[in-house]
Amino acid sequence: KKIDQFRSEFESALADDLNVSKALAVLWEVVKSNIPSEDKYDLTLSFDEVLGLKLSEAKTDAEVPEEILKLAESREKLRNEGKYGQADNIRKEIEAKGFKVEDASNGPKIKKLA
Repeated sequence: KKIDQFRSEFESALADDLNVSKALAVLWEVVKSNIPSEDKYDLTLSFDEVLGLKLSEAKTDAEVPEEILKLAESREKLRNEGKYGQADNIRKEIEAKGFKVEDASNGPKIKKLA
């Protein structure tokens, strides 16, 4: 219900002679809200398709140390070879160093643990 309200407010702002400052205010309210993180993320990216802030490109591999990138590369190679036990060991090593590996269809995503 809250998500639909945010979406409606955003669309109203744009319909009001492209009131971008009001649309950005709605985006900020979404970010501060208590809606589930996944919904917040999806809604933010949806708004960004209109606003063009390139929020999905905000994170770069530069935040991930080279050592972690190499471990993730080795892990991916082992996974492709079907050596899942060894790949899981590397995942644990990466996590012990403060990062998380998420497997995606276009390759692994590495994120810093909170």
